[in-house]
Amino acid sequence: MNGPFGGDKTTLAVGLCHALSGATVSGPEAVRDLLRSTLSGHLLCPADYQDLPLWQELR
Repeated sequence: MNGPFGGDKTTLAVGLCHALSGATVSGPEAVRDLLRSTLSGHLLCPADYQDLPLWQELR
């Protein structure tokens, strides 16, 4: 989900999670940290993790 700060994205995500069987809520910080630690030092690692196509799929 994308939107402004304070836009109730987390509230909506939690509500959807309760309504949809098997759904989970995760923060982008966990995905960011995983990508940074996994790709650290890799030749193709961009300076900004948000430039990675994988970030677009995982967020």
